[in-house]
Amino acid sequence: MRNTDPSNSASVTVRLLDESSSPEALINSDSFTVNASRTDSELYSVAFLSSFLIEVEIDLANRSEVITATAVQPTVTVFNGSSEFIQFIRLLVSSSQVLQDIDYPVTPQLNLFLPDTIDCKPKISGDVSLNGIPQSGIDVSFTADTSGVSFVPNPATTNMNGDYVTSVVVTPPKAATNTSITASATVDGQNVQSVGVTEVECEYVVYVTNFLDGNISVIDSTNVIVDTIMPFSQPNGIAINNTTKLIYVVNELDNNVAVVDAEINTITATVLGVGSRPLLVALNEITNTIYVTCQSIVFTFKMPSDPRQKKKSMIASFFIIRLMLKRLILLKSEKVAFLK
Repeated sequence: MRNTDPSNSASVTVRLLDESSSPEALINSDSFTVNASRTDSELYSVAFLSSFLIEVEIDLANRSEVITATAVQPTVTVFNGSSEFIQFIRLLVSSSQVLQDIDYPVTPQLNLFLPDTIDCKPKISGDVSLNGIPQSGIDVSFTADTSGVSFVPNPATTNMNGDYVTSVVVTPPKAATNTSITASATVDGQNVQSVGVTEVECEYVVYVTNFLDGNISVIDSTNVIVDTIMPFSQPNGIAINNTTKLIYVVNELDNNVAVVDAEINTITATVLGVGSRPLLVALNEITNTIYVTCQSIVFTFKMPSDPRQKKKSMIASFFIIRLMLKRLILLKSEKVAFLK
C-alpha cells in the first residue's frame, strides 16, 4: 500500500474473505494508517482457500476521490509456497457509487523475494519494473531490523532484465530470529520499497579431536561442550562436508578413517586400507572426494552416491604418491573443524 501524497496520511482497511462460501465469510480484517510518502503491507496465507476475495477500503480525509485514487496505490503480489513470484496485480481505487475516468500515474514496482529461512550467507533476489517494463541500472539498497545482518553488495544494481541479487551475511552466532528486510530504490524519481519478513539464523558447531583421550568434543556456538563422540584410536586430522553433513576423522593408531554423521554425532562407517599412520584429511565438497595423508603416501577415495548408507566398513582402492617430507610434530596436536 503506497501513499504518494506528501502531506496527508491514509486510513486503510484490508479484508480477506472466503469466496467459496455464500455469502462470503470474513477470514481477516486489518486496519492501519499509511503515513505520507510511505509504504505499508499486509501478508496473508491463502493456501487453505479454494477461492478468496480481497477488499481494500481507503479513506484520505478531506481529499477528493480523484486525489485519493491517484495518491494511494494498492497492489497485490502473489507468491507460491516456495516464496517464488507468481503474479503482480494493480488495484484501482474508485467510488462504488460514481464511475470515474481517472488517469492513473505510472507506478514503479520493486519486488523482494525471500526464502522462509536465511542461514548464514544465502542470496536473495528481486526485480524492478516501471509500468510493467524491467528497469536496468537501478540501485537497490537493503536494511534489516535486527543486528548482525548485512548485505553484500549493498546497494545491488539491476541487470538488463531488471533483476538484482545480493548476499545476506549473518554474523554468527545468531539464533533463529524473525527479521524484517527492506529493499529500497528510486525509480523514475519515485521512492519505492518492499518489505519482507523471514527467519534469520547462523549457528555453528565445532568438532575437536582429542588425540590422547580417543574422542571428539562437540562445542556449540555458545562455547559449551554439548556432546562427546567415541570411540576413536588416536584421532588426528578431521574434515567436514557441509553439504552431506558427514565428518571424516583419521584414526592414526588403527590406520583408517571413521565417517561420522553430524546430524546424530555417531560413527556410521569406517574406511580401511588408507596406509600406515594416517595423519591429516581434506576433502572436495563438490566431488565428495576425500584425501588422506600418511607417513609416506597420499590416499584418495570417493564416497558412494548415497553417503548415509549404513555400512560398517568399506575398502577403497587407492594410489600412492611418494612424499619426500618428514612428519611434522604438529600433526599430533588436536585438530578442529567447523560445521555450519
